[in-house]
Formats: sequence, C-alpha cells, structure tokens
Amino acid sequence: MNKDLVEIVQSARDDCAIKLFTTGMGITKELAAELKRAGLCYVSISLDHWQEEEHDGIRGCRGAFQAALQAIEIFKGTGVHVSVSTVISRRMLRENQVEKFLAFLISLGIDEAWLSETKPTVEAFWNEAAVLTEEERLSLVHLQDKYNQERKITVNYLGHFEGGEHFGCNAGHKMVYIDAFGEVSPCVFTPITFGNVRDKSAQAVFLEMKAHFPSESCCFMNKNYALLKKHYKGQSPLSKEDTLEMMKEVRFSPLSEFSRLYYKG
Repeated sequence: MNKDLVEIVQSARDDCAIKLFTTGMGITKELAAELKRAGLCYVSISLDHWQEEEHDGIRGCRGAFQAALQAIEIFKGTGVHVSVSTVISRRMLRENQVEKFLAFLISLGIDEAWLSETKPTVEAFWNEAAVLTEEERLSLVHLQDKYNQERKITVNYLGHFEGGEHFGCNAGHKMVYIDAFGEVSPCVFTPITFGNVRDKSAQAVFLEMKAHFPSESCCFMNKNYALLKKHYKGQSPLSKEDTLEMMKEVRFSPLSEFSRLYYKG
C-alpha cells in the first residue's frame, strides 16, 4: 500500500469524491480512521467468492479472504460507504453462483456490489472462452435490476452502463487510466499506452489518445483482444509505437444509444 495514501486523499478532498479500491491487505483501524479524516468517502474491497479457499486461490494469496473481511468490518466502523468489487467469471454464471455470492454480501451488511466480468487484458484470457457473450451480459443486467428493485443491496454492473443500449464504451474518449509508472491508457482493462506523464502533461497525452477513440457501443477490449495478442511483444502495456500500429487495425462499432442521441442533439 502506498505510504503516502493519506496525504494523497487529503490533497484531493476539495475537488473530488474520493473512492479507494483495495484488497484489504494492510488496512488497520488507525489507517482507516486517518483516511476518513483525510476525506475518504467510499471504499471498495476486492472479494471474488464467498468461500475462503476459492477467493485465496483466485488471488494467489493465502489469507486474502480474511484480510478482505477484516477490512470490510474496519471500514464499516468508520462510517464510509463500503462496497465490494467482484470479477464475475463465466463459470460463476454457468453454475448459478452469482446470487449465492450476493446473498453472502448482504449478510455482511455491504452497501454496494460492484460487478465486472473477466476481461481479456492478459495473455491467459486472450480466448473466446473467457469472454462473456451478449446473452450472458444481459443476464447480469437483469440480475442487477432485480436486486436494485429489492433494495437489500445496491448492485452496480459495469456491463450495464457500457452496453450499447446505454452509454457504451468510452475508453480513451471520456475515460483515462494512469498506472503507477505514469503510462496513460484508455482504460484500466486496456494494456496499451499513448505516452507517459513524466514526459508530457496528462492533458496532452489524453488529447492525443482521444483522437484515436470515438465512443462506441461495446467494450473495446472484449472486441480487440485478438489485435492486442497480435502486437504483443512480451511487454505490458504495449509500447506507444506498437499501440499506434495496433490502432491502425481497429474498427470501432457504432455509437451507443446515449451518444447517438447526444451528438444528434
């Protein structure tokens, strides 16, 4: 965990509603209280299964499950909004495990569940079997709506608002991700770079990147992982040179419904 985390939160508190995403490792009562005083509003703790051995196996770290549960209880005690962020695999969907998991989160008193699906960001997932179908995406949209109507827990599914029927994918257009080394990418799930903030301003790199990215109706990464695989040379993110070569082959889908109405107006 970044040793300057409290200072970072404090420096942003006047202009932002600050949310911390964490595995829960290293969270203490003292640190959580400091973060709350510094201006932290929301926290989302990574938890991928209700069974300890499954979560620890996914994370590749013994004790990850207990650390997450402990962090949940600590942050609940501070009064910040507590959510859990979860990666839903196709196996969880096929075996009808998602609702079991949501029931577990309700039992923990979680305010919100942030759901995303496995993304083909790394080599192990560069295959069709790992990527959700449109039918599976819509099943999660339906599940989100069902739970939000019941009001036992708020469910926020990434594939809902990035679906073509809503806002679509805005990677590189309205969204930007800057990693710990300063590389500027269209999205946290998209391991390509258009430059580094140590060499150019974030604004300059973003504007250059935005010129390559219109908004579109479906997830950029889900559609273009084969191109990522083609241009991959053992370096992640792809270098800027390889990124630009890859972008020459990208074909964007039509605008989402929101963007179609917005730009029409």
